[in-house]
Amino acid sequence: MNKKVNVPLSIIHYDGTGYTFKEAALVEECQPYKDMAGVTWINLDGVTDFSLLRSIGEIFGLHELTIQDIANTGHRVKHEDFGHYLLIMLKMLEFNSKDKSIDAEQLSLVFGANYVITFQETPGDFFGALRDEIKIVDSVVRRMGSDYLACRIIDVIVDNYFGTVEKFGDEIEAKEDELVANPTRETLNSISTFPA
Repeated sequence: MNKKVNVPLSIIHYDGTGYTFKEAALVEECQPYKDMAGVTWINLDGVTDFSLLRSIGEIFGLHELTIQDIANTGHRVKHEDFGHYLLIMLKMLEFNSKDKSIDAEQLSLVFGANYVITFQETPGDFFGALRDEIKIVDSVVRRMGSDYLACRIIDVIVDNYFGTVEKFGDEIEAKEDELVANPTRETLNSISTFPA
């Protein structure tokens, strides 16, 4: 097992009455949650440490192909049913205002009967509101199972697509306005290299 002290791993566990959160958890701390009643959300930021991925996989009985898929961030959106868990791979999109481009990050989501594990390429996400909702004892998410949590995570990702596309569309409109106002070779060249 991986014995790192500062593992970018967090654990949220909840049910209708209780809530716990562990930040910078050790991989070994995941073990009790495998069969614990309630719902556990484990999030790992970074997928480059293959031994760490394998350790999580051993705890939750993940197939070796699942671990390899998680480590390979070039996948298209897909899902696979492994019997006791589902693997869903999708892209989180975010508008990069500095480069005027859209950044894509792979999120791999594994969910079983009582857990959801998310594997993100890099730290930072837009799940803060969902995490806050889980803290509320009478929230819908606290009354539901891991399948509901997985759907909510996917829903947050898809909802973020709209804002990202809207921001990118605003940049395209600004380029169109610039071309109409100043139809020069330089303006045309700036459009042909957009985003850059």
